[in-house]
Amino acid sequence: MSRRDSARRGAAALVAAAGLMVLAACGGGSAPTAGTGAATGPVDPAAAAAEGEIVLYTPTVDASNTALVKAFNAKYASIKVTINKQGDSALTPLVEAESQTGKGVGDVYLTADPGFIPKHVDMLAPIQSTARKDPAYSPYVSRDAKSVVVQVTPYGLAWNTKTVPGGLKSWNDLATLDPALRIGVDDPSVAIAAGGWMYLMNQKFGPELLCNMAGAHKVNLYPNSSTMQQALASGEIDVGMPALSTVNALKASGAPIDVAFPDPVFAPTISATVLKTAPHPQAAQLFVDFALSAEGQQAFNAGVYSVPSGIPGTLGNISQIADRIDTSAISAADMKSTATNFAQCRTKS
Repeated sequence: MSRRDSARRGAAALVAAAGLMVLAACGGGSAPTAGTGAATGPVDPAAAAAEGEIVLYTPTVDASNTALVKAFNAKYASIKVTINKQGDSALTPLVEAESQTGKGVGDVYLTADPGFIPKHVDMLAPIQSTARKDPAYSPYVSRDAKSVVVQVTPYGLAWNTKTVPGGLKSWNDLATLDPALRIGVDDPSVAIAAGGWMYLMNQKFGPELLCNMAGAHKVNLYPNSSTMQQALASGEIDVGMPALSTVNALKASGAPIDVAFPDPVFAPTISATVLKTAPHPQAAQLFVDFALSAEGQQAFNAGVYSVPSGIPGTLGNISQIADRIDTSAISAADMKSTATNFAQCRTKS
């Protein structure tokens, strides 16, 4: 088997393993009440334009959301896109409530929670875009074609170059940080993907690494990586994690910060779904179709990893890092207990 084939299978295993583990732990969801009805057949731009609107649920960073919507509207100017940006822990209950009542508000849900899809598969409509059958995407399409990976965001370690002039190269460097340094961490009880990152860190390096760090330093919790990185750029903290490659945009603007992505790469995937109760199902399908296009991938994935290769402005494509991504399965119970344990570690400081 070639390294490229091994990489592709490794990434597919990452998506499948995480999802199946949560399915076994959580069981199936309740059957949704039908909304306006899912789109059937090929993506229809004319029908999408007639609907004229999309509500996008997304936990991803503002820069990615804004760039994707801007590029979409450059091509489909008549379709208004309203962004509802919150963490998966807040968005999933919205989706569940809309499914139970049959009163849909959201149309497209971009989720970083691998457990959402297998648990809520009956709340999702099949993706109509023909791009899902493309060899670049087909390994990353869920069963029943109800979700498709659209982004891979590696988690890294960021620091203030003034207070940490030597930089950081390994996750093990967290064990030898100057106790005077202030640490910023995504709150694992709020950011689901951060909870997964913390769980995998504990599995790879032992729970003592992060727990001892939390006990030895002043640790600030942030609702997401974007907020944490702004705090790092402003000098509120000295080291931040898990950091995104969007740190590089702050660095380019003059902020005294840098970022590294040590092995193993902890990289949550962002998957696109169309909700079965979507009030604008045709427009929702068109939006996902655009997100899978080369234009959409370039806009959405600036500074991170795209799914297909050859996308300008990205770090590369998923197959290039698939064999470096940890493929451990994570359950909702694992992430909850990890967040609880980390909170207890912080009380020791």
